[in-house]
Amino acid sequence: MQAQGPDVSAINAFYRNANVSQYVTQLFTANTPLTSSTNSSARNWQNDSDSGYVRNEVAERAMARIIEIVTLGKDTSSAETSTTVSESFGHITGATGTSGADTLTMDTRSVYGIDMGAGDDVITARSDRVANISGGAGNDTFNISTDVANGIHGDDGDDTINISGKLVLDVDGGSGDDIIKVAADTIRGVTGGAGNDTMTLEGNRIYASGGTGDDTVTITQTGRNAVAEYGFAKGDGSDTITSNGALSIRFSGLTDKDVEVSVSGNMLTAKVAGSDDQISLTLTDGDASNFSWTLDNGNYVLKVG
Repeated sequence: MQAQGPDVSAINAFYRNANVSQYVTQLFTANTPLTSSTNSSARNWQNDSDSGYVRNEVAERAMARIIEIVTLGKDTSSAETSTTVSESFGHITGATGTSGADTLTMDTRSVYGIDMGAGDDVITARSDRVANISGGAGNDTFNISTDVANGIHGDDGDDTINISGKLVLDVDGGSGDDIIKVAADTIRGVTGGAGNDTMTLEGNRIYASGGTGDDTVTITQTGRNAVAEYGFAKGDGSDTITSNGALSIRFSGLTDKDVEVSVSGNMLTAKVAGSDDQISLTLTDGDASNFSWTLDNGNYVLKVG
C-alpha cells in the first residue's frame, strides 16, 4: 500500500497563494500582518508575471522549514510510502524515512540531510545542490541529477547509486555489493566500501577507490588533460580495473617493495606480496608496460600508461 501525503499539495498551494507574503511575515517576523496582497510591501515579494513566485530570502527559508516539518511528520506504519516534492525555488533541509520501503522524489533548488532509514528505499533528486543523503539499511536506489553532490552514503545493503553532475564528492556505497555509476567533470572521494562492488566512473578528474572486497571498476576519462587516480591498501581484495587512459594507483601503507608488478599485453597486474590482494588493470588506450613509481605525500604511487 502506498501513502501519497496530501501535505505536499498543501505546500504547493501555500506558496502560490496571493497572500504568501503575509503568511511568511507572520511565520518569521513579529511584524503586523498585511491587510491585503495588493499592499505595496506585498508587491515587493512578487512579480505579477510569476503567479506568486516568492523571491525573498525569508520566503525561501519558510519553504525549507515547512517542507522539513511536513516530510519529517510522515510517520506511517505502512510497509511502503511515497512522497513527491516539486518546487523550483524550494529548499529541502531534512527528511527521515520509515522502516519500510520508502520512495522520495524531489525536484527543488537544494536538498540536504535526508535519512531514508531501513528498508529498500528509492530516492530521486533533481536539484542544484544535493548533500548528506543516507540510504540506511536495505537495498536502496539513488538517482541524483545535480550540479554538486556531496556526502551520498548507501550504508548497509546492496545499493544502486546513480549520480550525474559537475562536481561529485564523498560517495560511499557502504557494506554490501553495490553498483555505483557517476558521471561528472570532477569525481573525488568515491568508494565502494565493503563488498564486491561494481563502479562505473566517467569524468575529467577522477579520484576513487573500490574499498574492501573484489571490485570491478570501469574508468572513462573525458577531456584531453584528464587525470585519474585509484586508491588501494592491503586488505582491499582483488580489484579489476579497465581504463581508457593512463591511471595512477596510490598505495596506502605499502611501498614499491611490497608490490610485485607484471605486464601481459595491455594488462598490468600489481600484486601485494604475501597476500591475495591485487589490482588487474587493463588499458584500452595506452601502454600498460609504461609504468613508474613515485613517492607523493608519503604514499607510493604507481603510474601506468
